[in-house]
Amino acid sequence: MSNNKEDHDLTGKIIVQGTVINKTPLLISTGEGEVVDFEVICDSKGNPYIPASGVAGMLRNSMTSKILTLDREQVEQLRYFWGSEKYEDKNLGKDQTNAQLCQSHIIIDNLYLKENSSFKKVIRDSVRIDETSNLAVHAGKMDYEQIEPGAQFCFYAEITIRKCFDSSMFKEYIGFIIKKLRSGSCCQGAFKSSGLGKIFLTDDIEIYEFEFPRDSAKWFKFLQKEPVEKNKEIYSTTLCEQPRKILNFLGRFSIKSSLIIREENLETMKPGETIPDKIHILRDKNALITGKTLKGIIRHRALKILNTLEVENTKTFIDNLFGFTEGTDQKPSKVTTFESEFENADIEQVQPRVKIDRFTGGTIPGALMTSRPVWHKGEEIELKFSLEKWSHEEAGLLLLVMKDMMNEDLPIGGEKAIGRGILTGKQFTVSGSDGKSDILIEFDQYGLKDKRRKEQIELVNGWVESITKNENE
Repeated sequence: MSNNKEDHDLTGKIIVQGTVINKTPLLISTGEGEVVDFEVICDSKGNPYIPASGVAGMLRNSMTSKILTLDREQVEQLRYFWGSEKYEDKNLGKDQTNAQLCQSHIIIDNLYLKENSSFKKVIRDSVRIDETSNLAVHAGKMDYEQIEPGAQFCFYAEITIRKCFDSSMFKEYIGFIIKKLRSGSCCQGAFKSSGLGKIFLTDDIEIYEFEFPRDSAKWFKFLQKEPVEKNKEIYSTTLCEQPRKILNFLGRFSIKSSLIIREENLETMKPGETIPDKIHILRDKNALITGKTLKGIIRHRALKILNTLEVENTKTFIDNLFGFTEGTDQKPSKVTTFESEFENADIEQVQPRVKIDRFTGGTIPGALMTSRPVWHKGEEIELKFSLEKWSHEEAGLLLLVMKDMMNEDLPIGGEKAIGRGILTGKQFTVSGSDGKSDILIEFDQYGLKDKRRKEQIELVNGWVESITKNENE
């Protein structure tokens, strides 16, 4: 920034206001609580909110490391926009360690719950399964709060313009922020790789532009919350993020018999109604398969496949694919799973069960229990997950996992020993990009839908064969 004092003169303000909604469940935790292991962060009124630090950090990271090549002037203006002490110019391949310190010229407020918005807080539980015995690990259970999808939060950002800044470039950056938030790809909080935390900016965006000294009166009216004229157009941008190397897996299934993923909450029960011992997770009247459940079964089946193929260094393979945390060492997961909500299943039938004495063949007193699973009726379940920065062997491994699920060989949820959790595969699609070209592969229950496409067969076979290729070499 120039050392000339006149260049520091304030010449304008830009205000961006809107509504942010959590598209998927949201958990921004305060840490371990008195009732659950992870409590949702709330304000003094007990309402959840999204801290501005997380939103600002996410947006800054997207703009400084993921935007396609910027020229020197754009990089310099971006440093003014976000502020910097030590700025690494990755686009120009230069570390500007001697660059002048610069404060941030964008202020993002905490995203508090809108005045008329409601929210629902629920408790979910999770348990760690031993990879060898397939049993629950002792003391491996945890529970956490989450905010159900649909809560509305206020987004407010204030951008300061000075004389030495390029205001048109600042508007490009604001346009990129709006585009990014509206894309639905932004995530906040914990368990993002299990589908939590996706937020998006709705279309009711308001932009107010003030030029000083001309609009000084208008600015003070705005500060006093009096109505002022807003911009008729939303800022656009020519900036684009780098192409993502990502594969999206989408499978369509139905329940073969029944399915149960245990619900921790009992709010779905009517007053005076007998409460079953086990209840499947519901949202309103729709059944759910959580992202954490889906990720767990994919991870365990992937490990089993690698062990069956006698691949060396399976732990390293799995850790690189699904991430890990060991002390201070950690690695993010490449696999992101998503919650599946489905209708038309039978959620009313309660099944009584009783434990039998193996010696007498009679019932054991006090061993009666009931469960309310989801029963097959007319449902269609969509299971979705994605794989980023993928290699051929990782894509091939996940294809084999989905093959097992399509062939009714990979049950989900609890009570598998009595036949629950088996899904019948109908259709399976792999789409995405390798960073250079688009990929689309479609399967049905019989295999590739279009077997005449020789390149698809070669591509799929190549992915699967690459799992053991290095071992054989």
